Amino acid sequence: VLEMCDVDRALWQAKVAELARDGMRVLALGARPAPETQESLAFEHVDGGFALLGLAGIIDPPRDEAIEAVRQCREAGIRVKMITGDHAVTAAAVAGMLGIAPEDVLARASPEDKLRLVEALQARGEIVAMTGDGVNDAPALKRADVGVAMGGKGTEAAKEASDMVLADDNFASIERAVEEGRTVYENLKKTIIYILPTNGGEALA
Repeated sequence: VLEMCDVDRALWQAKVAELARDGMRVLALGARPAPETQESLAFEHVDGGFALLGLAGIIDPPRDEAIEAVRQCREAGIRVKMITGDHAVTAAAVAGMLGIAPEDVLARASPEDKLRLVEALQARGEIVAMTGDGVNDAPALKRADVGVAMGGKGTEAAKEASDMVLADDNFASIERAVEEGRTVYENLKKTIIYILPTNGGEALA
């Protein structure tokens, strides 16, 4: 949009970067007069001559429980990575709010990038859980060891490609599920360790 307007682009790009550093997605708004008789739009109608109306910064701040869930995941030995199509500056700001390290952020990611990252982690022997809600997340969700789709805002393609669907679209639910699963696993181990020697002794007798 800035390229379509007669403005100081460096100045406005600096303002975009300033909003992005606060974790905002930024939209530029422009307008151009059209003849009253015009009834359709073609590419030549948007090739320049726009007046810049301004910038709009939009933010969906992380939930407090998501910030806490990321912290608890880190303490439990689970590395949380952010893969997003957002601008790198915006992604870094949101990651900072969540407590995710900068090296665990992949911005301007395509569906192929997401799939390659999942495969690269698996090639290193990692168990990978992937969350997503869009059609472009489906390949990576399907390839992950555990694909987790968003039940509320998730697309049908994402849900069908996943192993699990979050009913509340809340990252904290994943952390609670892992915690519950580990508790069940530890209890099973304790039970088996108790039962095997006991039953083995009875069998020998």
